[in-house]
Amino acid sequence: MERRNSPRSKCQFRCELSHLHQRASGAVLDISENGLSVHTQLEVEQGESLLVRIEVPSQGSLDLEAIVWHIRRGRRRDSGEPCNLLGLMVCKAPAAYFRLLPHMAPDEPQQLE
Repeated sequence: MERRNSPRSKCQFRCELSHLHQRASGAVLDISENGLSVHTQLEVEQGESLLVRIEVPSQGSLDLEAIVWHIRRGRRRDSGEPCNLLGLMVCKAPAAYFRLLPHMAPDEPQQLE
């Protein structure tokens, strides 16, 4: 059974991930005080550090530092291209990230406008 330290809120935010000299776009699927889930084609390994820029509609971008906690590797249904679902642990985030959380209801998809 999976244990979470804080409630997650589903969302649909675009993001950009940076790791070493690699950059890739992605989609944030859920967020919490401690972490987020991101769907991307970026190839990383568990334990690696990433920079994540989340685009929040009407609020601009939020830059986070995160560590890859877990990876689920798969393929896109439409194209068969490799894709990854990353579970990221937030290491460093601006106050705006934490102010965003109370406005989101757990387990209900959110797209702030």
